[in-house]
Amino acid sequence: MRGKISILLALILAVGLCVLSTLAKAEEQKAEGYVVWDVFVKPSMAGQYEALAKEEVSLYAEVKFAYPWYTYSTDDFIYYYVMQVENFAALDKIYKAFAEAEKQMGEKYQSLEKRFADTYEYTNVGLCHLRPDLSYTPKKPRLKPEESNFIWWRFAYVLPGKYPYSLY
Repeated sequence: MRGKISILLALILAVGLCVLSTLAKAEEQKAEGYVVWDVFVKPSMAGQYEALAKEEVSLYAEVKFAYPWYTYSTDDFIYYYVMQVENFAALDKIYKAFAEAEKQMGEKYQSLEKRFADTYEYTNVGLCHLRPDLSYTPKKPRLKPEESNFIWWRFAYVLPGKYPYSLY
């Protein structure tokens, strides 16, 4: 009888340790929020748009803009500007920082915006939420993050009441 209890306790201890290690990994991989600007560029103006975007980056560097962003483009002339945000309150700080940077740049920025106007059709702004617990990232990726040059964005539009469980 004593042997069975010892085996049972050892089994419970092993399962408990596995659960704790899983919880620790889940805490390491926190969800990340991003604000994303989509710019739908006119195909005939893509070269001019890219030159202006490089000029914009240098203007923001001159004023030492505090919030970095990543830029991606697709074959169908959509340019994505992605900036990480901690929470919704951080958006207020970011938009204030943009307004302050635009004031510091003055006429240079106004001129740049006027030249940008004819190069794109329209823009969208949205928020994305990366859920590591739902991602397909391998445990041991063969490439380091800085070596990766491809990202696949997948968007799911769920209608309220039409999905079997809540996403939030």
